[in-house]
Amino acid sequence: MTVPEHLKHDVESMPDAPGCYLMHDRRDRIVYVGKAKSLRARVRQYFNGHDHRAFVAQIDPVVRRIEWVVTQTEKEALLLESTLIKKHLPRFNLNLKDDRRFLLLRIGRDHDYPRVEAVRRKKADGARYFGPYDSAGQLRRTLRILERHFQLRSCTDGEFKRRKRVCLDYEIGRCSGPCVLPVSQEDYRHDVDAASQFLRGRPAPLKRLLKTRMEAAAEALEYERAGRLRDELQAVEYSLERQSVVLGTTEDLDIIAIRADGDQATAVVLTVRGGALQGKHVSVFDRMHLPQDELLRSFLLAYYDPEGASSEVPPTILCDWKQNSEVMLSWLSDQRAGASVRLYRPRRGSKSDLFQMAEKNAEQELSRHQTRRSERSRALADLARVLRLEAPPLVIDALDISTFQGRQTVAGRVRYDEGKRDPNGTRRLKIDGADAGDDFSAMKRAVKRFYGAHPDELPDLLLIDGGRAQLGAVVKAFEEIGLRQPVIVGLAKSRRLTDGRGFDGASVFGGNQEGRSPERLFRPHRKNPLRTRPEDPGMALLIRMRDEVHDTAIRYHRQRRQKSIKRSVLDDIEGVGPQRRRALLRHFGSVEGLRRAQLQHLRKVPGISAALARRIMLALNQQTSE
Repeated sequence: MTVPEHLKHDVESMPDAPGCYLMHDRRDRIVYVGKAKSLRARVRQYFNGHDHRAFVAQIDPVVRRIEWVVTQTEKEALLLESTLIKKHLPRFNLNLKDDRRFLLLRIGRDHDYPRVEAVRRKKADGARYFGPYDSAGQLRRTLRILERHFQLRSCTDGEFKRRKRVCLDYEIGRCSGPCVLPVSQEDYRHDVDAASQFLRGRPAPLKRLLKTRMEAAAEALEYERAGRLRDELQAVEYSLERQSVVLGTTEDLDIIAIRADGDQATAVVLTVRGGALQGKHVSVFDRMHLPQDELLRSFLLAYYDPEGASSEVPPTILCDWKQNSEVMLSWLSDQRAGASVRLYRPRRGSKSDLFQMAEKNAEQELSRHQTRRSERSRALADLARVLRLEAPPLVIDALDISTFQGRQTVAGRVRYDEGKRDPNGTRRLKIDGADAGDDFSAMKRAVKRFYGAHPDELPDLLLIDGGRAQLGAVVKAFEEIGLRQPVIVGLAKSRRLTDGRGFDGASVFGGNQEGRSPERLFRPHRKNPLRTRPEDPGMALLIRMRDEVHDTAIRYHRQRRQKSIKRSVLDDIEGVGPQRRRALLRHFGSVEGLRRAQLQHLRKVPGISAALARRIMLALNQQTSE
């Protein structure tokens, strides 16, 4: 392979220095970011036949220019590479930025009484993060333990500041009530530290805490409470006995295994804390044309990044590392505030058994992913057959409108890429003005807004939630904006039938009975729906997309309605200005608390007269009835 003419100048002018190189496509989008000890030598490998990675063969048709950034050291190049990948999300690089399965617990450091909360993204904000958790259920169970035993607050900082009375969490023993009660900062910090130790897999602080509370309850002659604490202590000890102890020591380590087949790959991380297996995290990647060594390097950079999935870098990482370790170990050490990190593949003993278990898990997860991808491919092929397309529709968008009597009208869009939901393709849109009261006008407005200004986002197939009328509105919208029409279909919900006949005259059940027609799939300029079955893989995919876009639109509509209700309660009442609104919220905590208040309670708020209190109650009652 020789250097293409349009890249010769870029390649020949590369300096013999460490740095990062960025490859751009015809639209000047960055498609690949790499780092090198010598930029000149590394980039030339793409064209002299020494680089055998699968995507290198695609360089000529894809890459139009190459730029570079020189750094002082190879380590600086590694740091810059990580930053550029997170910023630009190149298609040929591995990144975990949009892996929404990451679930973490966060305990802040920027408050005298830090809160504990569930988050999906780690930020470099100095807070303590714990996880990742594989499921929301596992995270909720952990949160319940923290609330029950350590009584850390979960309210937002705004709620904490406004609250004047203790909340329900305090009443049921799940919060110490620092927002209102005189809880010392030292005692609260002690509970935070104990909770942090527990989340790191060290249960001794929890056992000590339960034992101390049990003895205090017994001394106070609160025998029933002491008995409950004793039972909880025994349950914790029993749970610890059942925990899978995999090492004879109390080491902290991660085991990482990666398996790849073609352009698909999976990474499995087994987390061991205190010598016990704490959990497993799985990442799945499509269209990854990288060799296994580079996959592992890219995964380590993304997973242990300060904003990545892992809450901490352990002192030992077991993986199949075959490259020069100096730069990577230095970077990992920086993430541990200078503490050393070991990075190696074990060859014998219990750690070798653990690594083999991680490899087996990675193989199983890859097999499961390939099965699911095969099912998605069958669904797309079935759609091509039903719609008589030359090729399967790889990118499919679904649109829906949600409104209530022409108010708070919104449009929603979901996108599927190769049969899989693309979170970045979800869009929501407010529709105001004259179009808001007419579903067809609203759909036309949505099409123009979604695609008129962004013609490069046109899908291969556009699914509309509706029948012939909605399809007509969409076709007209494309004609008015002068855009090429994608393949458009409308999916109408099943309808009630009473004469035993379907839409095409075929019998769907016995005569003189009631029932429902199947879901109906329409094409523009065609009177009758296409013949399909709900169990067909293509039809099942469209039904799932229709239901998802419906949920997306209706959730946004309800958010706007709730916001409108709250705004009208506080802002549309004569005599309630910004100061009185703040006074009401500070006194009652929220609009819901205000709604539950009695008339005499309203009069106790400074600045609220008897007449104004009655107006507020009347407005609240009217909103509730609506």
